[in-house]
Amino acid sequence: MLRKAARYRMRRTTSLRTSWDGQQSVAGIIVLTSATWVSTSRLTISCLEQAAAAFIDQTYGHLDILVNNAAITVDERKSPPSQLAMADLQKVFATNFFGVFAVIGAMLPLLKRSQAGRIVNLSSKAGSLALASTSASGSFFDQIPPALAYTSSKTALNALTVAFARELRGTKIKINAVSPGYVATDLNDHSGLLTPEQGAHEPVAYATLPEDGPHGGFFGSEGAISW
Repeated sequence: MLRKAARYRMRRTTSLRTSWDGQQSVAGIIVLTSATWVSTSRLTISCLEQAAAAFIDQTYGHLDILVNNAAITVDERKSPPSQLAMADLQKVFATNFFGVFAVIGAMLPLLKRSQAGRIVNLSSKAGSLALASTSASGSFFDQIPPALAYTSSKTALNALTVAFARELRGTKIKINAVSPGYVATDLNDHSGLLTPEQGAHEPVAYATLPEDGPHGGFFGSEGAISW
């Protein structure tokens, strides 16, 4: 998804995209010089914090952009929340919430060295308590499965975004939660309405915010999203 960032004429911008399948982490260390991809690195989750931070520190000295794209889910389509296995709930949170928390903690010292650090946490409208609690009967949100593990993990991710936003007030770092929209991915068996390229638009926009851009918000293609 971040390959769309190459369309932006950024020079010497160091960015990190993270994703997990629950067992393995893929960390793409991307250096953009104009529109050229210079290097990528694959790291297992067990060494991500130490190895990735050390690699970026030794090679570039700072980190400009961190996009947390980590997300998994479990099949909850036929089960009410009361029948969700604790192991499945923990599995989803391990990736969608705790993994993001760990990566931000490891990368924050490097982001603080940037002239304009940006953190984008990929969230979902499904994590909006306001939308979920006010959806009318027959609406889109009323028709989708409960998916307690996935939706609650995204709600928690939103709370994490707000907490870090408060900590980072007064710094050059901006952090936001961003919903890319209903993108066709492995997560939804490619049933989404948007292509990955289309879904990259909002995350890239918030990863490249100007100095006067928003901080500590929840956004999608239509603007601000209710928490």
